Amino acid sequence: MKGWLLLLLLALPAWGHQASTAFLRLDGNQGVLELSLMDLASRLNLDSDADGQLTWGEVTQHRAAVAAVVGQGLRFRRGEQPCALDLTGNWQAERHFNEVFLWLPLRLDCPEAGALALDYRLFSKTPGHKLLLAMAGHPAGMISPGQGEVALGQRPLWRVLAEYLLQGVWHIWTGIDHVLFLLALLLPAVLVARGRGWAVEANRKRVWRQVLWIVSAFTLAHSVTLTLTALGVELLPGPWVELAIAVSVLAAALNLIWPWCRQVLWMTAGFGLLHGMGFAGALAALGLPADARLPAILVFNLGVEVGQLAIVLLVLPPLLLFRFNPGYRRRFLPAAGSVMSLVAVVWTCQRLLVAIGH
Repeated sequence: MKGWLLLLLLALPAWGHQASTAFLRLDGNQGVLELSLMDLASRLNLDSDADGQLTWGEVTQHRAAVAAVVGQGLRFRRGEQPCALDLTGNWQAERHFNEVFLWLPLRLDCPEAGALALDYRLFSKTPGHKLLLAMAGHPAGMISPGQGEVALGQRPLWRVLAEYLLQGVWHIWTGIDHVLFLLALLLPAVLVARGRGWAVEANRKRVWRQVLWIVSAFTLAHSVTLTLTALGVELLPGPWVELAIAVSVLAAALNLIWPWCRQVLWMTAGFGLLHGMGFAGALAALGLPADARLPAILVFNLGVEVGQLAIVLLVLPPLLLFRFNPGYRRRFLPAAGSVMSLVAVVWTCQRLLVAIGH
């Protein structure tokens, strides 16, 4: 990958919900650590000439600084003695999960006796950052920076699945594009389309019924594609999925300004299929435990539903109250739709460039 553009910093916001994840695979005293160059660039000034482009030459120029940061943030211990970390192997850059990762082979020099433990501290200031750890013969596990020393080895399956449940909740809460799409569906759910505008839906039961149908359609649609994609059925390449999700936000946002779509359930279900592929991309970035793939997919999806339900329960009560205010329909809804549309247009342009160049 030497000599070609690794990272275009101006395009970093394009993904909207890309999780910050590092990967560590260990087999005995040897392993591989994969770090996002985006995360490293936020920690170290890797762009030496400040031209907004990160090249492989600039990465290798900062090899000592990167090794020092890794050495401080990845501390192993076996028994009561610390392990020495060797990062002198052949570094590489690899693109996967719509991002460029620095691939670092490592070797541990540890005492022979005692249990292996890890104190992980990398990217502690990056919100939601996780280390996905895979050890030979053990289910994958997630470690948060700064959570303290973690014993490495066999863990109960329920603990592994609980982590995937929480990751599902966290993903939709931090997935700006998913949240904006859901909000664009909920904001007019307390109204009814009349001509080229919106009118109040006075019947509270009809509002709840509409919201129930919207949530159900979105849930069913994204659950299908999330499961299929996570099980290895590639329905659409990742960059084009992200582009389509941006378009879905734009379409739903424009519907706030002018109700062009009278069949909201069809729009919800159709675009929900695309959002499910996006959820699956985040799950792929986390990885799946080899011996519990389907349970991990199911609980991750359940976490997404829990997070989605929390958003609905938070947003809907004030909307039921504000729907009688004329300013809600005449000013707030068009203003919200305009802001969402602008954000979605930026995402669409950025993601189109990435998809074309993929």
